[in-house]
Parts: sequence; structure tokens; C-alpha cells
Amino acid sequence: MIAATFKEAIAKKADWVCIGLILALSGLFFLPAILHPDSIIYPSFAPYSDVTVIHWPKEFLIAETFKRYGQLPLWTPLILSGMPLASNQLAMLFYPPNLLCLFLPVNAVLNALFVAHIFWAGAGLYLFMRRGLAASVAASFIAALTFMFGGKLLAHVAAGHASLVGALAWLPWALLCTHKALAERRLLYSLFAGVILALQATLHTQILVYTAYTLLAYALFQLLSTPSQGDDPWWRKLLRGSLLLVPIPLTFLLVGAIQILPLIEMMGHSNRALSLDEASVFSLSWLTLLVGLFLPTGKGGHEMVIYLGLVPLSLAPLAWRRKGDLRLLFFVGLAIFSLLFALGSHTPLFGLCYYLLPGFRWLRTPARAWFLLALATAVLAGYGFDALATEAWSIRARRRLTVGGMYVAFSCLLLGTGLITIYGQASRATVGLALLPVASLGLITLTVQGKLNRQGLALTTTLLLLPDLWSFDRSLLLFQSPEQAFAPQREVVEYLASQEGLFRVYSPSYSLPQHLAARSGLQLVDGAEPVHLWRYDRFMALAGGYPFPGFSVTVPPFPPDQDLAQAHRDTRPNLTLLGLLNARFLAAEFPMDYEGLTLLKVMGRTHVYENKRALPRAFVVGQVKVIPDEEEILSELALFDPRELAILEEKPDWSLDDPSLFQEAEVTFYAPDKIVVQADLSAPGLLVLSELWYPDWRAYDNGQEARIYRADYLLRSVYLEAGQHTVEFVYDPLSFKVGRWVSAGAVLGLVVCVVSVIRRRRE
Repeated sequence: MIAATFKEAIAKKADWVCIGLILALSGLFFLPAILHPDSIIYPSFAPYSDVTVIHWPKEFLIAETFKRYGQLPLWTPLILSGMPLASNQLAMLFYPPNLLCLFLPVNAVLNALFVAHIFWAGAGLYLFMRRGLAASVAASFIAALTFMFGGKLLAHVAAGHASLVGALAWLPWALLCTHKALAERRLLYSLFAGVILALQATLHTQILVYTAYTLLAYALFQLLSTPSQGDDPWWRKLLRGSLLLVPIPLTFLLVGAIQILPLIEMMGHSNRALSLDEASVFSLSWLTLLVGLFLPTGKGGHEMVIYLGLVPLSLAPLAWRRKGDLRLLFFVGLAIFSLLFALGSHTPLFGLCYYLLPGFRWLRTPARAWFLLALATAVLAGYGFDALATEAWSIRARRRLTVGGMYVAFSCLLLGTGLITIYGQASRATVGLALLPVASLGLITLTVQGKLNRQGLALTTTLLLLPDLWSFDRSLLLFQSPEQAFAPQREVVEYLASQEGLFRVYSPSYSLPQHLAARSGLQLVDGAEPVHLWRYDRFMALAGGYPFPGFSVTVPPFPPDQDLAQAHRDTRPNLTLLGLLNARFLAAEFPMDYEGLTLLKVMGRTHVYENKRALPRAFVVGQVKVIPDEEEILSELALFDPRELAILEEKPDWSLDDPSLFQEAEVTFYAPDKIVVQADLSAPGLLVLSELWYPDWRAYDNGQEARIYRADYLLRSVYLEAGQHTVEFVYDPLSFKVGRWVSAGAVLGLVVCVVSVIRRRRE
């Protein structure tokens, strides 16, 4: 007993040492970001980073709103003429670690999130291997390094996908908790797994869905593969195990309600209902598969990066020696499924999942299923290491492995040197292909021949694995200073920000980077955002003068493989509809010599125009027209004059018929969740606010709640009698309020539950 206790203490110490090494290696890899916390991560293979396009503006808005008003913003006015923020997971508004941005510089927080989540991914897989799969310390450490520094994951770090990387870091922890719940029959672990899913819900839907289905498959496999006790039939064993897992979805729904309810509300208004063709965009091809595994490159973009490491690929096939462990079959199956799914439209599997499995109609980019394959490969590499280090190898098996390894190593050496000779240059990909398999398979051969012990194998494999992965990973990342990141178009943004009044800017050529616009307080009609309002897309197709594209991440949409700056050079916008959105200025990388535009300044290639047809942010009209049909409204919009009338979709219990009544209303207060407008009317009129209509915006006219009508297809409007009015528009979403209290109650209940369990154990 004493020996067993001593052995357990040594194992725990080794675990802490390995987790410390994982932390140290995470810090070492991201050392430039740690030494310069204000730096911003950019990809080496693209001019844009989602850190600055997507995350930085939201973080800045959250921090500034909290600083000014003492609350979190639930709406963002920064891009796309405004949209809900509470439902946007990319804002990470309800992810606790992200709230550090309220007190610390945004750049430092985003860098810290990347470093922490890479460490967390490695630590989670290490503990899953140790506590779940009973792997050795060395095998678990190698699996952790393989997963956390995998090419796919680091390519998305380079692309700036902070929320996706964060959600993925929790995947191995969810597997660990699910495994422990089944193995130890403790509901507490099921509660923890539910909390993890709730945290993922605040970060990224796609990774949440992948995790949920992976947990379901793992739980079913565990329940069906575990031997029955006594004469219990399989269905009874399945039922008992299912009862253990019931707290997972319940905890997920309750703890995650603060994010889930606003997200469900957004689903009915978003552009995210995808067709099969739209959902299968960014599928891997067979050519990408054959090349990307052995000759890694980031030139095809982060979605096409699939490098797993040549060292892990050398170890993973050896896992078949552990075929007595049935869990090996699960990870082999997960790898095969993920591979076929990532091929998207090139295999029927993706289509079947799209039609049959809930949630997949809202997801795109099948190539991201490669994350699951990366996880499975890391686990199999760990299994392979243990098989190599502990299994007894017969003379025949040694001979086969040696001959096979030599054949593969020689083939890779020949191919790598051949490519170097043909292209006349030695790149990381070709040199790695020539040397890494030789070194890795050489270690395997020495081990099976008994010339390298377990400790030597662990050390040399680690020393070979890190250069294998890091040499490619670091080629993907750039660490730019704030001066570099905020330099492009700075003069244009500062010029527009110096203009007086409340207005928006439209650019058909992405002339105003979103992070610069956010920092300068500019509000944009255009923008890049994976999820936005469906009606806004339809309206902007008319206003921007381009065909309606269906789903698009950007407004306006940019055709693939075209220069963003020139893609809409021949597109003629509707200046009246842009003016309805309070687009007072246009900025383009090409001349726009249209009637209604006045050229103000040319800075470099950027032409800045003033839209003479722009309307104020708030104005009053004296005539309304009721058109209940959406398509008819869109047809009418192309012809109507917004100064004379407003189009409503529901017939009001009042009437207005004075097209000559048009006057500007004054916006006296403007915050993300609250806008105050003052108007003095000599006759009844309709106050139109050039802000997007969305549920749970409330209006108060002189303190009395007033109905908000949807005007001109997508704007807010309120009917006013003659006289002086102070109208407050307040965003007060019921989904957030209910979700907040449900989540708070669930977290409180969870804390009480955990404390009571700990007390019982001590007693």
C-alpha cells in the first residue's frame, strides 16, 4: 500500500512537471507577444487578421462602453449600420476570461487569450490521456504537444480566430469530464461537461456543435463497449449510462442561457440559413489532402492548412499494437469520419450530415472538421508511443517494421531531395519531407531493435517533434506593432473622423479597416461579420447596386480571387438608399463620378466623396404608405423619395398625408444601447430613426412607451403628435434579461452543489 501511494505521488509530480512544461512551451512559442503585449497577431499568408477585422473592434467597444456608462453593450453601432452584440459569440461578451478587457489593454488581453488557450488545449489533452486513457506520462506529453501545436490550430491563431481557438481549447476537457462521469459514475463530472459546453456557446457555435456530437459518440461507444455487469441486457446498461449524462445538456442550457437565448432570437433574423452549396464552401480537396499532409504551406489560407506533423504521423500507425484497448477504435473512427467530413462536397458524408443532423445547416467550412482529426491523430500518436516503448516486438515484427520504415524514409528522402533539385531551392516543406521521416523512423527502428530505451525515446521524440511543428507554425505568424497594424488608411480614417455631426460611411472597396474606424468612432454601412441581419443584406444589395449574393460574410460581397479594392469598380450604388442609412460619406479606391457625389479629397488611391442625398440620422416625414409584402417593398424602395414618405408593413391606427412635411430631428444622446432624439413638430408626423429595426428595442415618447414601427423595410420609426417630444430608444432585450437570471441561478446552484460534494468527501 505504501509503495502504491509512493508511486501515485511520483506520478502526480510528473504530471505537474509536464503541465508546467506545456505552459513554458506555450509561453516560449508566443514569446514575442509576451515581450510586447501590445503587438497584434497577423498571418504571414494574408493581409488581414480577424484580430483587427472582427475581435479588436468589439473588444474596444466593450471596454469603452463599460468605461463611459458602467455597463456592457448589447448592441454595436460600429458596422453594418448596427446589429445586436449580445447574440454575437465572436464578441465573447459573456466569456469570463474575456472580461479582462474591461480593465486591461485590448491588445494584451487578446494575446493572453491566445497563449492561455493554446496551453489549455495541451493541458486538457494531457490530462485526458493520463486520467481517461491511462497513457504514460511521455505518451500524454507527446499527444498534448501534437494537438496544441498542430498546424491547423496554429493557422487559425495566425488568422486571428480568438473565439474559435478558445472554444477548441475546451474540447479535450469536455472529453475528460464525460469519460470520468461514465467511468466513476459521478454526476459532478457531467455538470462540469455541461459548463464546458456553455462556455463554448459563448465563443463559437461550430466548435460547440462538433464537441457535442463528439461527446455523444464517445459516450455511446463507452457505454456499448464496456462489459456488462451480470446478465444486464445492453439496453439497460445504455439507459443507466444515459441517466448519468442527462445533467450535461441540462447544465449547458441553464448555464449558457445568457448566450443561448439571444442567439436563438437572432436565428430568426440572420443570414445564416445556408444552402448545401453555401455550407460546403471551403471543403478540402483530395489534392490538398495529399500535398498538405507532407508539404505544408499557408499559401492556400488558414482553412486549407492540414499539417499534423510528420513525427506524429510516424507514431500514429503504431497504435494498432494497442488493439486490445477498444477506445483505440473510437479515435480511428473519429479520424476517418473527420477526414471524410472535411472533404465536404467531395464525399456524400457532408451532405448526409447537413440533411440529417440538427445544427449542420447553420455551419459552413467543412475543412474545420480537421480539428477533430488533429485531436484523434494526437491521441493515436500517444498510443503509438506507448506501443513502441512498452510492447514486446517479435523478431518478425521488428524485421517488418525496420524494412517498412526504411522504405518509407527512403521514399520521403528521395521525394524531398527531388523537389529541392527540381525547384532549385530548399524550403521548410521540402527539407522537412526529406529529413523528418528519416529521423523519426530511425528512432522507431532503434527502439524496436532495443538500442534506445524508453526515456531516450521520449526525449529524442520530443526534441524532434517540436522543430517539426514549430518550424511550420512560426512561419504562419507575424507579430505586428500597433503602429504597423493601425497604419494602413490612417490618414483617410482621421480625415473622416474630423467631420462634424453624426453620420455613417460606406466603402465598396474596404477602404476603412474596421479596427481603425472603431478607434476613431466612425460608423460604417459596410463591414465583415460572419452573421448579420438578413433584411440588411437584401436592402444593401439594392443600395450597393450589386446582385443579391445569398449568404456573404461581407457587405458588400467580394467575389473570390478578386482584388477587394477594385471588385466593385463598375458597380453603381443607389445614393438615395445609402443616404437613407445616413451614409454621408463614401470612400473608394477608385473614382466614383456619379451625380449626387462631391469629391472632397484624394489620399493615395482613396477617393473620399460626400453624398448630397444623405439624410440625417433622425428625421420626420408627413406621409406613410402601407405595403405588407416584402418583395413589393423592395421594388418600391428603388423608386421612392424617403423625404416625402415612409413605407410601413402594418396598417397603423392613425394616418398621415402631408408629403411636404420633412424636418430633421436632433439626436441629443447616442450610446450603443440608448439613443435620445428631440423633435418639435407643428403637425403630426412619423419620426424615422436611421437605425436598424430589431426586436426588444423600446421607445419612450416624453416618458410614455410608444410603439416602434418598422419603416422603409428595416428602420425604426415612432408616430408623434404635434408638439415637443423627447424620444428615447432603449435596447432592452428580454432574451438577455431572462438568460442572465437563468444563468446566474444555474451558476449559483452549481457552486452550492460542488461545495456540498467537497464537504461530503472530507467528512
